[in-house]
Amino acid sequence: MLPTGLGTVEPENQSTILRLLTERYDDLVNERTRIINRLHVVLRDLLPGGAPTRLSAEKPQPS
Repeated sequence: MLPTGLGTVEPENQSTILRLLTERYDDLVNERTRIINRLHVVLRDLLPGGAPTRLSAEKPQPS
């Protein structure tokens, strides 16, 4: 017997799942961009002449 006031759980349809995954992916891309921009600002402040303009999260530059 189910407690009163609780509904049954229905499985999500494929379009809802894809929408949720797409939103999560967009959030991750935006966060990655924000972190790279913050790193660029810190490096610009620490390095004479500014930071390199070709920063990448995939391959760090040798120091």
